Amino acid sequence: MQHVSSFGCGWWKVEVDGITTISLTRGLDVLIENLLVEKPDYDLMTLHMEYQLTEKGKSLMSILKELNSW
Repeated sequence: MQHVSSFGCGWWKVEVDGITTISLTRGLDVLIENLLVEKPDYDLMTLHMEYQLTEKGKSLMSILKELNSW
């Protein structure tokens, strides 16, 4: 798992092998609800959605890295 500050759905599909689009969407919705990830509003009509870690989400990175290496 590499550290990124913003990412699109394509990044998740590469990082999480075999994830379906519906599972990805539901998971991102839960992360947004828990204020770990946000979807910036670019005022653009685009098919590309980008997400960013919130400060709360960034604060969990060291813990997630430790779990990932374990």
